[in-house]
Amino acid sequence: MNGFFISTALQLVNIILLISWIVIAIIAVISLRKKKLHATPKALWTLIILCVPILGAIAFLIIQPEDV
Repeated sequence: MNGFFISTALQLVNIILLISWIVIAIIAVISLRKKKLHATPKALWTLIILCVPILGAIAFLIIQPEDV
């Protein structure tokens, strides 16, 4: 019984992390689309946001690159 509870709790944590990553990534990509950056920095930020779970999107939202 105890093993079942731990397994279920870990699955719930994984689902919450996955959903939060998707939501934060969508917010960051929408924010990135509104920025007036050149193509190269925009492409690099997109890769960082999508390839580095949660931290890439949070880094973008904290740094907020300036428009060119």
